[in-house]
Amino acid sequence: MECGSGRVVLQHTYKDSKIAAIQVSSDEQLLAVGVFGGELAVWDLNSASRIARRDDFVWLGNPGWIGMTQTLAFSKDGRKLAYAALDHSIGIIHSTGGLEDERIHLEQDRTCCALSMDSLGTVIFAEYNHYQPFYLSRWSSGQEIVQRLFTGTGMNVEEIVINEERDELWVNHSPRVEIRKYSTAELIKLYDPYLWKYSRFIRNNAVSISGQASLAAISHEGKIRLG
Repeated sequence: MECGSGRVVLQHTYKDSKIAAIQVSSDEQLLAVGVFGGELAVWDLNSASRIARRDDFVWLGNPGWIGMTQTLAFSKDGRKLAYAALDHSIGIIHSTGGLEDERIHLEQDRTCCALSMDSLGTVIFAEYNHYQPFYLSRWSSGQEIVQRLFTGTGMNVEEIVINEERDELWVNHSPRVEIRKYSTAELIKLYDPYLWKYSRFIRNNAVSISGQASLAAISHEGKIRLG
């Protein structure tokens, strides 16, 4: 729906499926919608037409705990869409130019639980494997080998934010938030609620990251900490 006029731009119902993730391109021309373990569709918002469809969108098994909100990512120019796929891989769809899909293959026991794309189309993604520590990895178009950046301390990642101007990589693996150098993955700072006050009941602190402002807000014991 267009906020200014109230005009319905696109309306579509998934009768037998539940929507897992939604992403709008930065120019607000394209909309990507993925349903649990099924259809992924890319819509042109100007014509309300579907321009791409795939049938292998990821299902992480326990989305209420893990979350799936960042399993879709457009490139800055909107010409590429990266998505987490069912078959232990990440798919890259080219929305213009008729180019073939690209595929990032993960280890057989790993599934992508969060991803982001920089201005050059490089994909930064987290690899999830049940109760094992997550991997954070990098891949560029034409690259055959996935570059492992680091192994995390948590089991899954909820959000990845890239700030190329500040050379920062923000990783939210609740309840912790890490800031690393984007170029080297070197750890700059760690926000860890367990270190603020020990409690074995600390689990999912609400986190909001603004990559442009280089700022994170983290809820803790009825307060909000900014860092």
